[in-house]
Amino acid sequence: RGVGEVADPFTGHQDERQTVPAGAMASAIYLGIPWVAHVSVTGLIDGVVAFYVIATVSLLLRWRDQHRGSSSHRGGNGWLLFAGWMAGSAAAVKYPPLVMLVLPIAVWLFAVTMSDGGWKLAPKLQRAALFLAMAFAACGGWYAKNGLLTGNPVYPLAYRWFDGSTRTVAKDQQW
Repeated sequence: RGVGEVADPFTGHQDERQTVPAGAMASAIYLGIPWVAHVSVTGLIDGVVAFYVIATVSLLLRWRDQHRGSSSHRGGNGWLLFAGWMAGSAAAVKYPPLVMLVLPIAVWLFAVTMSDGGWKLAPKLQRAALFLAMAFAACGGWYAKNGLLTGNPVYPLAYRWFDGSTRTVAKDQQW
């Protein structure tokens, strides 16, 4: 299980043999890390992105477990939708999760067959589309605002592909 065991407190998955709630123990360990205190008081957002990434992975694992061994996908897509929202939230906080979290998961959802569906295209497209729709719902407002104000939804990146009127080659190289 690996990552799932670390992230299980988020989804409420807990072994009945545990005497201390896993969420409380995980919180104490996390808050005891000096790096967390440093990034929290200096205005950095890496801890927030890490939360969204771990939550996304945990929710995807929960969704996968719900569908494993099932011949149909009628078990619901609530965990998948929530995972999409969390991945989109990570992409709204910082740009790298868009390329390193949202897109790879969408490709994974399209490429991986979760049950005996074989090579059926529709369920795979549906899963990827649901995930991307929720991710866009979470981060779309941020990218739309950037697009309206600067002409570039990922400002200051990619100025060569979008309106680069506010950017110069020197500013791009600096960034």
